[in-house]
Amino acid sequence: MKEILFIKDNLDEDIKLGQIYLEILEKLDYKVHVICNEIINNYNNYTKLEFTRKLFTLKNLKTYKILKKIIKQNDYKIIQCNSFVSGVLTRLACRKQNKKIIYSIDSFKFYKKQFLIKKIFYYLTEKYLSKYTNTIVVGNKEDYVIAKSKFYAKHVKTIKILNIKQNIEYKAENKDNIKEKLGLVDNDYIFLNIGDLTKTENHIIQLEIMIEIIKYYPQAKLIISGIGEQKEYLENIIEKYGLSKNVRILENTIDTIDLLQICDCYLTTSKNKGNVDNLLNAMIEKKPILATNIKEFRDLLKYKNLFEENDIKTLKHKMIKNIEKCKETQIYYNLEKYKLENVKKCIMKIYSNVK
Repeated sequence: MKEILFIKDNLDEDIKLGQIYLEILEKLDYKVHVICNEIINNYNNYTKLEFTRKLFTLKNLKTYKILKKIIKQNDYKIIQCNSFVSGVLTRLACRKQNKKIIYSIDSFKFYKKQFLIKKIFYYLTEKYLSKYTNTIVVGNKEDYVIAKSKFYAKHVKTIKILNIKQNIEYKAENKDNIKEKLGLVDNDYIFLNIGDLTKTENHIIQLEIMIEIIKYYPQAKLIISGIGEQKEYLENIIEKYGLSKNVRILENTIDTIDLLQICDCYLTTSKNKGNVDNLLNAMIEKKPILATNIKEFRDLLKYKNLFEENDIKTLKHKMIKNIEKCKETQIYYNLEKYKLENVKKCIMKIYSNVK
């Protein structure tokens, strides 16, 4: 039986892209050896190794040495790594071993508005290590173009998958019950944001705009669902500027799908590497979406939905326009290529190209 080494920092309990890869590999009669940070329930052939997010740490050095030893001792037909840190350590460990490597990353760590030194470091690291990579799999078109035109990998593919909840039976709570829990009424226009309460998510501009909007549109409400270090700071702003009746912060107490059922517009102001899963779920629910003009969102949305990172004026205009229109969203989202069955076909092709 052909053997493959599958390396991922974390394997989520629900069926995300990593689990789909494993399912397909087993169907293709590969014996899969998994390396990840955590213990995997109901899976015997795995090794627990600790990867830390910061690349230059003693823990990662120790992991690199163990990883190199494991790879040298086993005859893997394919090695697949699925994040920046595991991708760097794995490919460095394989430089002199002539292995077939698939490197999968949702989004490269370099981006347009990043601090220049960091941007150069991440770019040069990815370019150098692409010499030892058979296939690079990315999650957006912008990264695909860079990898295809600038890097050395033989194959480059793009894969993005819809949240798996679309593929299982899911019964949302009654809309009226959810609204009642949150003290909302029928004529409220509800903006929803789901994301960690961090500076990167840029919630402050949402609050700045709401201060202005509620003067003319008191029916406008903003629900922010998430946890993080900025919770107290944001709550103080809400209290200081009298937003308590119009803005609520929830600590993930209501399910994402239930919140999407009651919202009128999904809003994200993320500065970089936004949460694509939540945005895709909003697309499934056919909700109007307003999102920052970053590469993860450009792939999914038309430009009329996008605004620049700190362009408060444009975002305010778009939010008001949505309140005033307040009608069903046109079905302009192209979801077909992100559906599970189509993603599986793409993954199958990836393995067939590794020879």
